[in-house]
Amino acid sequence: MLMRGLLLIFLTFSFLFPQPSMLMAAETLYAVRQSHDRSINDSRSPPVKTVKIGALAKRGKEQILQKWGPTADYLTASIPGRSFEIVPLDFTEIHEAVKEGRIDFVLANPAFYVELAKRHGVSRIATLINRNMPGQQTTTFGGVIFCRADRNDIRQLGNLKGRSFMAAEPRSFGGWIMAWLELKKIDIDPFTSFSSLQYGLTHDAVVYAVRDGKVDAGTVRSDTLERMAEAGNIKLEDFRILNRQPENSFPFMLSTDLYPEWPMAALRTTDNKLARQVASSLMAMEATHPAAIAGKCAGWTVPLNYQPVHDCLLELRISPYEDFGKFTMFDVLVHYWRQITLMALGIILIILTSLYILRLNRILQQKKEEVDDLNRNLETKVKERTHDLSKSEKKFRHFFENSKDMVYFCETGGEITDINPSGLQMLGYETQPENFNLLGFFKDTETMQQYLDGLHEHGFVSEFELQLEIQDGSTRHMLLTANAILDKDGQMIGCEGIAKDLTKIKTMTDRLISQEKMASVGQIVAGVAHEINTPLSVILGYSQLMMDDFAEDSEVYENLTVIERQTKACRKIVADLLKFSRQTETAQQELSINVIIEEVLAITEHNLNISHIHVIRKCLPDLPMVIGDTEKLRQVFINFINNSHHAMEKGGNIYIITSHDTQSHEVLATIQDTGFGISDEIKSKIFDPFFTTKAVGKGTGLGLSVSYGIIRDHGGTITVESPVHDLETGEKMQGTAFHIRLPVAAVETKAIIE
Repeated sequence: MLMRGLLLIFLTFSFLFPQPSMLMAAETLYAVRQSHDRSINDSRSPPVKTVKIGALAKRGKEQILQKWGPTADYLTASIPGRSFEIVPLDFTEIHEAVKEGRIDFVLANPAFYVELAKRHGVSRIATLINRNMPGQQTTTFGGVIFCRADRNDIRQLGNLKGRSFMAAEPRSFGGWIMAWLELKKIDIDPFTSFSSLQYGLTHDAVVYAVRDGKVDAGTVRSDTLERMAEAGNIKLEDFRILNRQPENSFPFMLSTDLYPEWPMAALRTTDNKLARQVASSLMAMEATHPAAIAGKCAGWTVPLNYQPVHDCLLELRISPYEDFGKFTMFDVLVHYWRQITLMALGIILIILTSLYILRLNRILQQKKEEVDDLNRNLETKVKERTHDLSKSEKKFRHFFENSKDMVYFCETGGEITDINPSGLQMLGYETQPENFNLLGFFKDTETMQQYLDGLHEHGFVSEFELQLEIQDGSTRHMLLTANAILDKDGQMIGCEGIAKDLTKIKTMTDRLISQEKMASVGQIVAGVAHEINTPLSVILGYSQLMMDDFAEDSEVYENLTVIERQTKACRKIVADLLKFSRQTETAQQELSINVIIEEVLAITEHNLNISHIHVIRKCLPDLPMVIGDTEKLRQVFINFINNSHHAMEKGGNIYIITSHDTQSHEVLATIQDTGFGISDEIKSKIFDPFFTTKAVGKGTGLGLSVSYGIIRDHGGTITVESPVHDLETGEKMQGTAFHIRLPVAAVETKAIIE
C-alpha cells in the first residue's frame, strides 16, 4: 500500500509539474513496484546467484567490509535467489574490476562515479542519504576551507598564496577537489601558489594539522568540523571558515558548491531487472535499520543529478576530462586547411626560388672545387684522428673503471686527482673525499720515503711492497707499480700507479707457514714425549714404593711426596704434548656442542661465580650435531674458559654463544670475555707451543696449542678477536673472543682424522 501511495503522489506531481527529474523518479518507482510485485508472486525458488558490489576502499578493506557488509546482508534478505557480497577495491582495482565485469554494482565517491560512467558506462540507481550527525540527514555535501581563528593574516582565499596547505587525499572529492575548484576561480594554482601542498590521508588529520599550526590552512568534507566538535575533539571557535557560503537549508559550514552524495551504480552488463530490485530495496531501507546504522547513513533516495560533478572535473581537467580540448592532427587539418594550403604554396615558392639561386651559383661552386677537395681531405684526416682518440679514450676509461686493482693519479705532494672505484673500496671509501692524499695512508714513514725516492730518482717504482692503513684502521698489504709524470722540461708534476691488494694472499701464506710450523713441532714433540714418559713412569713407581718404607711424618716421606707430585706434573705436561702432537686416538660420534658447554660450565661456573665472573648463555636451541670426540672438545672449552677466568681477576662477564651458519654448514661457538685482551704484537703467537704470558709455574703454554690441534683434527677452525664488539651496542670494547667453527654431522668432513 505504501508503494502504491508513493507512486500515486509522484504521478500526480509529474502531471501537474512535468519536470524531467520528477518523471524519472515516478518511472523508477513504478518499475521498482512492478519488480517487487513480480518477486512476491513468483513462488518458485531459483538457485541462489552471487551478486558482487565493488566498494571503494580508501582506508583499508576491513573497514569497508564492516561498513557495507550489513547492506549486502540486507539486500540478500530482501531479494530472493540472490546472495550479495561486498568486494573492497582500491583506486586501481576498481577500474580493472569494472572494465573486466568482475562486479555487478559499484559504490564510490561522486568523482569516481563520474569517471567510471564516462569510461565504462556505469549508471546510478540510487543516492546515499548521509547521517552526518544525530538528527542531521543530507543527500548533498561540499567542502570547507579553514584556518585557525587567530590567523589575522588569513581572512579570505586570496590570502592563501605563499602559505602551506593540507588536503585529505589527491583523489578525495570533498576533501580536496571541491576546494581546488574554488581556488581556481580566483586564479590560485595550488601546485605553484602554495609554499607546500600536503595530504593528511584522513579528514581528521587535516583538522589537527591546522589546529596545531603544522600548516597554515586546510580543507575537509563539509560535516567534518561539526562531527569532531560534537565528539569533543576540537572547538569550532578555534577555526575561521574561508569563502563561507550562505547557510540556506544546508546544516553545516560550507566553502564550496554542494554536490550529490555517493551513488550506487550498476554496470553496463548488469541485468536491468536486478538493478531495479536493488534500487527498490535500497530506497525501502529505513533510517533505523542496522544496515543503515553500520553504513553511517539514513538510507537511500532516488538518484540525484551528477552533472555538477562532471562540470567540476571538466573545469579542473582531471580524469576523465584530462584530455578535453586537446586537438589531434585530424582536428588541425579540419580547422586550419586553408592556412595549411597557403603555407604549402609558400613553401613551394621558396623551393623554386632556392633552385633558381642554386643554378646561378653553380659556376661559383665549380670554381671552389679545388679548395673544397683540399678542405675535404683535411676534414677527413681530422675526423679519423678524432675517431682514433675517442676510441682510445673509451678503452682507457673502460680499463680504468672496471679494473679490480687500484688505479690512481697523484700530484707531486701525494694529492689524489683521480682514482677508480676499486681503489676507493680498497681504501675504505665509497666516494672520493676532499683532501684525499695517498701519502697519508702509508703505515710507516720509511716505506713512504723509499716510494718517493724511487719516483724522483728513477722515475718509477716497480712491484713495491708496502702496507696501507685504510679508513677503518685496518692494514692492507699492497704491491704497487708507479711511474712519474713529467712536464716538457723533464720536471716531475705527478705520478700514475697501479696497486694490487695482497692482503688475502699474505694472510693465507702466514696461515700455511703457521700450520707447517705446528706440524713440524708436533712431530718433534711426539718423539720427545715418548722418550720422557718411560723414565717418568719409573721415577713415579719407585717413589711410591719407597713411600711405603717410611713414616708419613718423616722428612724422607715428605721429600718423596714432593717427588711424586712433581713427577705427576711432568706426566701431565707429557700428556699435553701427546695431545698436541695428535698421538692419542680420536673417538668419533655425533654430539651436541650445547651439551658439552653445559657439562663444562657445571664444573667451572662455581669458581667463576666466586671470582665475580658472570656467565651469560646465548645458545641456539636445536643446534645441529657435529662429529667428534666428547672428551677432547670438552678439554678445548675448559681451556678457553680458564683463559677467560685468568684474564678477569677482578670479575667480569663471559659470553657463551652458539649459532648455525646455514651457508657454510658449520656450527659456530664463541667464548667472549671482558678481560684485558690480547695485544696485536702477540696475537699471531698465542697458538704456538710453549708460548705463554703467564708467570713461571702458572702455565705450560700448551693449552691453546692443544686446543688448536684438537679443533683442526675435527675439521674445524679457531680464530681470535681482540678487542671485541659489544653484543648490545656493536661498539668496540676491551676483551677477547675465540670463535670455533665445526662442520655439522650431515656434511662430509674429510679433515677429521680417522
